[in-house]
Amino acid sequence: MNKKSIFLLILGLVFFLVQCGTEDRKIRLRLKFGEGQKLEWLREGKAFVQFHENDSLIKSYNQIHKSEMFEEVVGIIDSTTARLKITINNAASAPDSLDSSNLTIFDTLNIEFIQTNRGVNIDIVPDDTTHPEWLEYEKKTQEQLACRYPDEPVSTGYTWTNSVKVMLKDGDIRDAVSTYKVKEFVKEAGYDCVIIEYTTNTIAPLSGRNYTHKNQEVQESFIERRKVEGSSYFAYKKGFVVRDSYSYTLYRDINYIVDGKERNVQMTSKGSSGYSLIDASGI
Repeated sequence: MNKKSIFLLILGLVFFLVQCGTEDRKIRLRLKFGEGQKLEWLREGKAFVQFHENDSLIKSYNQIHKSEMFEEVVGIIDSTTARLKITINNAASAPDSLDSSNLTIFDTLNIEFIQTNRGVNIDIVPDDTTHPEWLEYEKKTQEQLACRYPDEPVSTGYTWTNSVKVMLKDGDIRDAVSTYKVKEFVKEAGYDCVIIEYTTNTIAPLSGRNYTHKNQEVQESFIERRKVEGSSYFAYKKGFVVRDSYSYTLYRDINYIVDGKERNVQMTSKGSSGYSLIDASGI
């Protein structure tokens, strides 16, 4: 056997061993929390939104949104749980319903989570506590969106399912089911990552939100159903998400009572979104 053949044989064996090591690799999916840890992501997306009333289209528009998301560990509770502060700066562009010109909306959301290293939110503590019905809706939604990483180590091809029972306002109980699959191990933005493909279904009711709109008193309630399909790049050595991209369909059956008169409106939003890590410190 000549030197070239020996070299090719060794190269082939090395490639085979590397591939075997990749396929047989087993890791435990866990978030990691450190004192003073800070993460920042940039989220961008677009959607097409429609509103129907009595089977007639009453409004539709394209929307572009962009958000800066900051997460800071503000306290370590125990070896598996931490208190996180989330700040989200939002900007959205959509036609205004009155003059059809572009309207840019800015708002800032501050909220704190108590979260486990499996990605489960034990509690949500907003800075605005004046709308408890909206907080309850957010809690139900976040509970269903939580990845809930499995107890055992995972490898390529591993799948798991999360199911959450949701009680609607009429007492009907539904199962909101999400499925996850470990696709492959990759390098992303300099981090050792695992790609997790997912399909998430959420069902969340909102009841009795009261507010004033155009000098009219409004009471709003709805049932929201959402389907999300996407891929998440999880840095398993560092314990955070580096990148996530997804498409979604969101449907709301909304009931309004405006100055004592009832209206029923259906909203559908179809779009895509994603976020990428732009800074990490204290890790």
